[in-house]
Amino acid sequence: MKWLPGAIAALLCIALGWYGAKRLKEREGYLQHWESALHALQNGVNRGGLSLPLLMDQGGTDSLKEAARLLREAPALSGREITQRLPRDPLLTDPEWQAVCQLIQGLFAPDREGQSAAIRCAGDQFARFSALAREAAEKNIRLYQSLGWLSGAAAFILLC
Repeated sequence: MKWLPGAIAALLCIALGWYGAKRLKEREGYLQHWESALHALQNGVNRGGLSLPLLMDQGGTDSLKEAARLLREAPALSGREITQRLPRDPLLTDPEWQAVCQLIQGLFAPDREGQSAAIRCAGDQFARFSALAREAAEKNIRLYQSLGWLSGAAAFILLC
């Protein structure tokens, strides 16, 4: 039974390594979800005839839905005021959150061309963010998994 604490420590290290790898993959998926939301927004703008809150609801992300709710509650708010009241998305980095804020402010453009330009700009930014997250995931997933296995083996050897 001397080996039991070592085995438990090894399994914990391995699990932590796999958990770190899983988080990287989830982040990549979340950014791809934002890209899909931007495509849905672009389609809504192209069709026309939708109010801004309905357009934001079609985006499908929590931040856009919250912005739509704020706009329904106080229709006189500007894009800047909505972004100031909007709770920050904890899954986004600062540059990504700034892109979301710029997108929401751009959706308040008086014409479809201005709205489309804001969506295209955000789409380009999120495509770049998603590509960077994909590269980081490809590079670091194996690293986290290997570190989990190696630290688990080291913990097992030290404790046994």
